[in-house]
Amino acid sequence: MSYYADLGAGRGGLGLFNESLNASARAHSTLANSMNNFSNSLNNIGNLLNNAQIREDALRYQRLRDSKLDAQNAFNNEMALENLKEQKKQNESLNKAREVQNRHNSALTNSLNFKTNQERELFNRLKSLDENSKNKPPLNKRPLNGIAKVESVNSITPPTNNKPMSLRDYVTPMFRY
Repeated sequence: MSYYADLGAGRGGLGLFNESLNASARAHSTLANSMNNFSNSLNNIGNLLNNAQIREDALRYQRLRDSKLDAQNAFNNEMALENLKEQKKQNESLNKAREVQNRHNSALTNSLNFKTNQERELFNRLKSLDENSKNKPPLNKRPLNGIAKVESVNSITPPTNNKPMSLRDYVTPMFRY
């Protein structure tokens, strides 16, 4: 409280009282303004600290999420590489098996073709022999020059099935179901 000067001095005392009231009001408004500024400063500092804490928590969460995603991506990439390696091994073994099977099939086909060619050649020879024998008189009408008479002659007939055997008919499967 302000010190009130001598009040009993007449007009001057009233002026001093008025001045002291004005000074007290100014001091009160200045104090209220200062307290308001201080309160606003505290609120601003609190908001800044809260924002900093929220930002820090968000960054920590982001780093944690990024590390988790990186670990998951690394795991997925590793699994994909292992899968590719496994597929490559399977494809290589499958290609090797196909190559062996193709070689085996081609060898069988070649041997089958060779046999059919031999059979055709033999058939053509026998056919030409048969045609030559048709031009000659039958054996029973030929003169026998010291050879016993042959009752019947088996003429060689061509095979009835001229269709070449397919690979499926020729080859027995390795594994039967």
